[in-house]
Amino acid sequence: MTMEKKNPDPDAAPALGIDSTTGLNREVQPGFKETTVPAVRFWILSVGVCLGLFLSIIDTSIVATSIYSIGVEFEDVRRVNWVALAYTLAYLGCAVTFARVSDVVGRRNAFVAAYIVFFAFSLGCGFAQSLDQLIACRTLQGIGGSGLYSLSMIILPELCPEHLRQYIGSIIGLVLAGSGALGPVLGGILTHYATWRWVFWINGPIGFVSLLIFLLSWPKPEHLPTMTRRSWKEFDYIGSTLITAAALSTLCIGYPYFMLSYAFPLRAQVLDEKDSLLAGVMLLPMLGATAVGTILAGVISKTKNYLFETMLVGACLLTVGAGLLTTVRDGGGDDAKALGFIVFVGLGFGLNVAAATMITAFEVPIVNYAPAQGIIAQLRILGGSLGISTSTIFQNAQVRNHLAGLLTASELATLGHSSGSDAPLSAEKRRAVHRAFSDAFHNDMVAAVVVSGVAILVVLVGYRAGRRMGAEELKGERVREEVARRLRQYTRGWAFLWAGFVLGI
Repeated sequence: MTMEKKNPDPDAAPALGIDSTTGLNREVQPGFKETTVPAVRFWILSVGVCLGLFLSIIDTSIVATSIYSIGVEFEDVRRVNWVALAYTLAYLGCAVTFARVSDVVGRRNAFVAAYIVFFAFSLGCGFAQSLDQLIACRTLQGIGGSGLYSLSMIILPELCPEHLRQYIGSIIGLVLAGSGALGPVLGGILTHYATWRWVFWINGPIGFVSLLIFLLSWPKPEHLPTMTRRSWKEFDYIGSTLITAAALSTLCIGYPYFMLSYAFPLRAQVLDEKDSLLAGVMLLPMLGATAVGTILAGVISKTKNYLFETMLVGACLLTVGAGLLTTVRDGGGDDAKALGFIVFVGLGFGLNVAAATMITAFEVPIVNYAPAQGIIAQLRILGGSLGISTSTIFQNAQVRNHLAGLLTASELATLGHSSGSDAPLSAEKRRAVHRAFSDAFHNDMVAAVVVSGVAILVVLVGYRAGRRMGAEELKGERVREEVARRLRQYTRGWAFLWAGFVLGI
């Protein structure tokens, strides 16, 4: 039998014990060491980690209000959605991988590597001279961003002192809500008052400060919790992909939310001819509702486990919001209604995402905690990527149906908004453009209703009644399972050693 390997890496404690995500008391279970990171050092470290988490999430939405300007500058509006898709698809592909790699090389080393990749290719995006270069850099930037996300979700609970654990969910929720709310608005401000390139360049100074804080505040080895380190031979490639079935509802919820995050600002810019700043501001009702939903989910399950019910309500609210948005057509009168409808989408998404994150912490065995968090992040981004892809397909189909033969190649590339255009589009052509994008948005929302409806069915299938244990009880249950697993493992190990000793005699 191959016993688990304990590497003398500086970011792993020397003695064997359980993860600090549990509430195990060291007095009760001697030999199992938890985190002893001082509170002040932990809060400073949290600043560095949360800034990395903030940057990785905000880059999924900050380009939403800049995409149209990017497409106009590169004269390729039809392909410009790949700037968003490249990031989210790469984000999807590496979230679980980074979580597993951190089991081998250590949390600190994996986080630093993710930061360097993200930082380098953020600058590359800003200096891109063609759409192809920008898409390539966004892909590599997404690889780093996926590591920042999944590792932040692991490091914060793992290193948090026992008396501060009640605040971890709120901290992560605030970062998620804040980055979601600021992304489109900040992208609109930078694009409107400077250039879209600053959407990527801004990651440079913020990322440097964040990484410096992280490195300087990383705890000393004696303060770190014991974590079981694994060898590369134990890297679970197949198991990491099989776990994805458990988070199918997360995929279905990410689909309409990310679709709307990109389609709604584009609709505002093309149909209502809003500038990028105002298009980003129009997303604030949805993003604010997401923050409220994240907080409510934690409050609802503070004493008892109502996570499945929370996910069900969230999926229903999102479905209702998407359904109402199918009634929104071309015209200024519908804009006010649309701003109200997107609140339902945001509130439902916030409830569902927060509940899914807590289920990972409470329901998944400790040994699988890191990859499970990566899976949740991976599937959410997969759903978003599929949503953006579907929106792009609908948009291109409507452009062919309504604009082919009516607009010239130059007009199709910029929709008449290029500074080099000889003249703006005529009234007839402008009406055709509005009709095409209005129909595309309607089709987007119909697809969103179908997929979010599937999320409702998935939650109902996975519903488990009668389990009303509180958060501490659930943590205790996970601790007992992990203690039993490790004791069995060490018992077998000592048995093999004793048998070898006896045979040797």
